[in-house]
Amino acid sequence: MKLSRFKDRFLVTLQALFYRLVLNLLHTPRSVKDDEVVAVFIKKKRCFDTNKKSVNAAVFLPKPYKGRDETSVFSIHRLLESQIWREGHLWTVVNPFPRGSGKDAILARAEITSAIVKSSVSSLSVESDPNPNPRHHVIVGWGGDEATQELAALTLAVQSTLKIRPK
Repeated sequence: MKLSRFKDRFLVTLQALFYRLVLNLLHTPRSVKDDEVVAVFIKKKRCFDTNKKSVNAAVFLPKPYKGRDETSVFSIHRLLESQIWREGHLWTVVNPFPRGSGKDAILARAEITSAIVKSSVSSLSVESDPNPNPRHHVIVGWGGDEATQELAALTLAVQSTLKIRPK
C-alpha cells in the first residue's frame, strides 16, 4: 500500500512538473467551450444524497484564492469513465500542489457543462486555469455577498448531475 501511494505521488509530481514546464513554454490559456463538461470531485458523504441523486450546494460554493472567489473544477470532456476517476484521484487526493485540504478518497462527482454555469447565473463563467493541470478550470464571477453566492451555488447544484464512484 505504501509503495503504491509513493508511486502515485511520484508519478503525479513528475506529471505536474512536466505540465508546468510545458505551460511555461506555451502559456496560452485556452478558452472554455460551452459544451465542455466540468466536474467537482466530492470527498464528503454529507455533500450528496444518493437516494435523491442530488448534490449539496456546498460543493459549488467558492473559496478565496489569490484575491478572488472561485470554485475549482476539472474538465472531463471526452474522457472515459475510468480516466475521470483516475484524474480526480491524482489531482485531488495525491496532488503534490494542493489548493484545498485533505487526502480523503473521492466518493462522487458533480458534473455540469460550462453553458449551464453561464446560463444559470448570469455573472458566472468558467475560465481555464491550467496550473498545475491543463484540465483545471475555475468558476468565477461570484458576487461578494454570501447570500448571493449561496443562491448561485444552489442553482448550480440543482442543474448538476451526480455520479457515484464505483466500488
